Amino acid sequence: MKRMALGLLTAVLSIVALVMLESEMIAHGAETGPPGTIAFKCGNKLSTANGVFKEWSLTSVKIDQEHPENSSVEIEIKIDSLDTNLKMRNKDLKKKEFFYLEMYPAATVKVYDFKSTKKSATSYKATMDITIRGVKKTMPIVFD
Repeated sequence: MKRMALGLLTAVLSIVALVMLESEMIAHGAETGPPGTIAFKCGNKLSTANGVFKEWSLTSVKIDQEHPENSSVEIEIKIDSLDTNLKMRNKDLKKKEFFYLEMYPAATVKVYDFKSTKKSATSYKATMDITIRGVKKTMPIVFD
């Protein structure tokens, strides 16, 4: 579970960076949905699975370029859209031992409280809440 969350975290960081850099496109193109997929990596002591989530959506985007601390991004990831290119593995990852699709059909991510790190004009630190299987973890993140 912990490795799964960290893999998903890496994918989400890329999405949030895209949102911060292309906020105008997102604000005007919401009816078409976000582009691309979210890559993930999860595993246990025996194996590692790489794959993508094909369906995700921005549920809230608030960009305040003059006051980034007031900005936030919320993402919902549809667990049923996961694809590892192996049908049997897809089925296993949706079971109770991993993502538990039947009980938790979506994972959510919220990134907020952006603050400049003063390293560069596009370097920020923020707080991120990631919820998988109903368990929320809060952690700091940095965008360089």
